[in-house]
Order: sequence, then C-alpha cells, then structure tokens
Amino acid sequence: MYFLFKKDKLFNESIKLRPVEEFININLYRPLAFLFLLILLKLNKNIKPETIVIFHTILIILSAVFIFFNNTLFNIIAFFLINLKIILDNLDGQYSRIKKLESELGRYLDTLMDFLGNFILFLIIGIKYNYIFFSIFCFFLFTFILSYDFNLEYLYRYFKNEQFRPNIKDNPSFLVNFLKKLYNILLEYQDNFIRSLENKMFNLVFYLVSLRKNKKNFNDIEIIKEKMKEIFWSKFYLHITANMGLSTQLFILSLLILFNMEFYFFYFVIFQFLLLILLLIIRIFIIIFYIYKLLLKD
Repeated sequence: MYFLFKKDKLFNESIKLRPVEEFININLYRPLAFLFLLILLKLNKNIKPETIVIFHTILIILSAVFIFFNNTLFNIIAFFLINLKIILDNLDGQYSRIKKLESELGRYLDTLMDFLGNFILFLIIGIKYNYIFFSIFCFFLFTFILSYDFNLEYLYRYFKNEQFRPNIKDNPSFLVNFLKKLYNILLEYQDNFIRSLENKMFNLVFYLVSLRKNKKNFNDIEIIKEKMKEIFWSKFYLHITANMGLSTQLFILSLLILFNMEFYFFYFVIFQFLLLILLLIIRIFIIIFYIYKLLLKD
C-alpha cells in the first residue's frame, strides 16, 4: 500500500524517518495507520496520542486473553486484535507528528505500554502451555532483540553525525519522571549493554590494528578507523535488525496464532537472538578481513 501514499506530503510528514524502514511497516501498517489518521483529522476531535497508546495496549491484553482459550474463533479474534494493535501503535506516532503533539510522556508511555502488553502476551502463552519460566526467558530475549534494532540504528546515526530522534523535553512532572525512572529500571540496562558491547568489540579490533601501526606503514590510522566504523556500522546491517521490529514480530505471531502454533514463536525468538550474535561475529570478521587486505598492500 505504500505506493499509494509515497508521494503524499501529509503521509511523509507523519512517518518517522529511518535509515532503513521495517518492510511490513512501511508497506502495510503505516499506510493503514495513515487512513485512520485521515479519519481522526476529519473528525477534528481533541484526542491525545496517549489515549491511542492506552487503547492499543488494551487490545494486546485482550488478544492474550483470547489466545489462552484453545478456540478457533478466539484465535481469529486475537489475530485481528493484534493487527489492529499494530496499526494503532503506528497511528499514535503519526498522529502526534502531524498534530505537533510529540512529547517525552508519549515516548515513555508508548515504550512502557508495549513492554507491558508484550510481557502479558508472552506470560499468557507460557501459562497456556505450562512453560511459564521459558516464556519469561523468551520475553527478555524478545526485548533484547527490539533493543538491538533501536540501538544499532542509534550507533549508525551517531557515526554519521545524524540526529537520532527529535530532542523533546516536557515540563517537569511527576508522571514523566516516574515513567523515565521505570524505563531506566526495565530497559535502559539493555541500551547501555548493547552500546557498550558494540563499542568494546570495535575498540578491541581497532586496538589490534593500532598495534600493527609500528610494524606496517599505515598512512593514516585515523582514516582507517573511520573506514572501520563505516564498515562495522554499515547501513546494510540495519536491513536485518529493522525487520526484527515490533510490527514484524507481532505480525508473525498473529499468523502463528491463526494455526494455534503460537508456542513456536518462542523458538523463533531464540533463533533471532542467535542470529544477532552471529551477525556481530560476522561484522567483526569483516573489519578484520578489511585490515588484513590493507596489511597485504603495505
């Protein structure tokens, strides 16, 4: 559906620009959310983005309840509820950008409500199949995967000296401070770990390269370092992580629910986690190979 709106000025203003778009999001869910956005704009009601966030959180919790009952009709209902949740999850951001209502409150609330909804979804599936601890373990892998998508884009933009997100500051309030502290407890450790891991892996390889500086006549070690960054945080890798985003994850889960196979989503999560580890190893070897080629030239 993206081709219908890609030249539409309002549509392009409503979407969050990313270096690489999540395929199913930009081609399906964002256009559908845009149709909802047009309806909201025509209604001209004073709706807050936070209201949409609360509503789509209720939808994901309701879908979890329907999944618990081993019933074909309920599975179909859960499928539609999850897909409606994905649409509305896109809508809250698109609506806030068009209405100039972006806020810290909205950002933290959206992230934390997604966390809550996803946790309940995983927990209910775990209870249904009597694998509660396994479901919680997979949930934390799931949040790590989503965080990796978020942080790899952050590092790519940081290297390119691009702004990651618009700098928005709300007036100090108890609710914003509370949500910020809750985010720091539940998710910030993942951000810190991923960014630290990425930087340490890069710095380790660069350190090994710098040791060779005295043995080989590198013309400019800083130029080599910048080239290594360009390779290590290449836009190419974002094509993989961007398509591990929440919309794609929930879409795949909703399809599995239709066939009463939602438990297999846990194995899919583990597979993605292992894929991220493999991707990091491959990225390290690619820059090592690049340096090896330089050594051969000198």
